[in-house]
Amino acid sequence: MNEQKVKKRGWVKNVAIIFLTVLLVLTFFSNTIMNRSLPEVATASVTDGTISPKIRGTGAVSANEKFEVKSETARGILSVPVKVGDKVSVGDVLVNFADVDGEELKKQQDALDDLVLNYQKALINASSGKYSSDKAAVSDAQASLDAAKAKRNSNAVSDADIANAEANVNNCTSALEKAQRELADYDGETTDSPQYSKLKEAVAAAEQKLEAAKSARDALLAKRSAYNEAGAEVSSCQKTLQNALLTLEKNIALESLDLASMKKDIDAQNKVISDLKAGGDGATVTSKINGIVAEISATAGNTAEAGSTIMVVEVPDRGYQTSFSVTIEQSKKVKKGETAEVLYNYHGKDLTATLAAIKPDPENPGKKKLLVFDLKGEVESGEQLNLSIGEHGQNYEAIVPNSAVRTDNNGSFVLVVTSKSSPLGNRYIAKRIDVQVLASDDKFSAVSGGLTFNDFVITTSSKPIEPGTQVRLAENAG
Repeated sequence: MNEQKVKKRGWVKNVAIIFLTVLLVLTFFSNTIMNRSLPEVATASVTDGTISPKIRGTGAVSANEKFEVKSETARGILSVPVKVGDKVSVGDVLVNFADVDGEELKKQQDALDDLVLNYQKALINASSGKYSSDKAAVSDAQASLDAAKAKRNSNAVSDADIANAEANVNNCTSALEKAQRELADYDGETTDSPQYSKLKEAVAAAEQKLEAAKSARDALLAKRSAYNEAGAEVSSCQKTLQNALLTLEKNIALESLDLASMKKDIDAQNKVISDLKAGGDGATVTSKINGIVAEISATAGNTAEAGSTIMVVEVPDRGYQTSFSVTIEQSKKVKKGETAEVLYNYHGKDLTATLAAIKPDPENPGKKKLLVFDLKGEVESGEQLNLSIGEHGQNYEAIVPNSAVRTDNNGSFVLVVTSKSSPLGNRYIAKRIDVQVLASDDKFSAVSGGLTFNDFVITTSSKPIEPGTQVRLAENAG
């Protein structure tokens, strides 16, 4: 009987142990699950130190005055003898244009000739049988023009041919100089030796080749000269033809609107040719100011379009400036004429920045202002400057990160982490402490209120939290 009672009590004991164990396990896991569901917060300790309510920003340096170099007509670019950063003076060559494209000019001139011929025929047909002397003048002028063009075209020489001829002269000159040096260096015992005779023959042959090369080059240059002279004659004949047509036109009332339209086409084509010829052969663009080359968009071998900017030259004497955007509230803390500090001036440049203007930021005029600084000293266009402007720093007893300061209808406050002990460990509760913000910079705020150095303020949280909310600390929380 006693043995049965002992067995019964043992069974009850075992059941109780199992029940308590299960209860503890469930309590532990429920507590762990609850903790995982709590908002995770990051904290920072309250410190003392200095607050510098300064405004900081970064801006690119630019010149106050720039001069744009433009191409008046569409021209091929032969070379650009300057590079970005070069100092240039008035008269320095900035761009060398290639010679006028002879093929393109001929193409446009042929188009003009066709327009003039068609206009001429229409004009004569419009008044057939009248003004014979004026018509004869037009015919004679046309014949003279055709002859002048034929003479010019027969003397056409390409730049490549002349360049090759000049290169041949240079090569022959070098060959002659080499042969002359070898002859001068001859150290044989007699001048009637076969070796000496061979050297003399080499010099004579080199001289003949040089003379032939010069003759060939000079012949080409002569043809180029004749081509230019014939070109001037062509221009003169074209003017004569135009005057003859104008005389005939004045003597004949235009009998149809078609003639007026054709005349406009001729004027337009004359403008195309005039633009092509503008600047002449091998034209150059020179600097009109003393400055520094800031931008170059011209490249040798490419074509500059009419009216396009091929280069930008800065005028250092006019000074440099930089700017950066701030909030409207920040802009109210500074005044024109204040000097900004140049940060990270590791090279010790002699540089000052003075606030010259406060104006709306074009990218966000409703919410932002642009601080514009005049710069004096060692500076280059495009350089990035870090500036700081505003009041000097002041020491405070309680400083917290800006992210810790919150605001509601009752004013500013921070949430600090308080700890409560429990059988299963510490529990952390967010507690509100009202504060007054005394000063701020871009990272920290000085506050007054009930904070102590032992407090840890909440800076960020994984979920929205209110005073009294239970939270869990991030693993790296301080």
